[in-house]
Amino acid sequence: MGWYLINNRFNYLETHFRRKFIFVERLNNDLSIFPLMKQKVLIIDDEIDFCMIMKGYFSRKNYEIFLAYNLQSGLFLIDEMRPDILFLDNNLPDGQGWKYVEQIVEKNPHLQIYLISAHQNKSSFTSPNKNIVVWEKPISLQILNNVFQENK
Repeated sequence: MGWYLINNRFNYLETHFRRKFIFVERLNNDLSIFPLMKQKVLIIDDEIDFCMIMKGYFSRKNYEIFLAYNLQSGLFLIDEMRPDILFLDNNLPDGQGWKYVEQIVEKNPHLQIYLISAHQNKSSFTSPNKNIVVWEKPISLQILNNVFQENK
């Protein structure tokens, strides 16, 4: 008797999951019903005020924002969240962020990277990769608007 009840529950669950799977499969075949995915921005910086300002700016432009206040958390989030845009500070409490750029680019060649620092100048980092840009802090609102104007 007990086996019969379990078997019936299993059959119910199996049928229930099959229906959901078919539904999901149908949804995946018709991607037009899904809204456009938000672009993901990851900001790795130990200056909380800077992170909050950037978070507010990109939230208003309908981006999905992730913050990390140290290098190890940031590297973890790069792997987990697969951001489209990365703002990476150089002087972080647990290391030099810019030293990890090659490793980050190797794993994420699509990633647009903005290297930011108040203590480094643009000439201290050069790369042939067009997806890597060096910005000095403070970053002006005008620069942000010029670069990210298409996602208003």
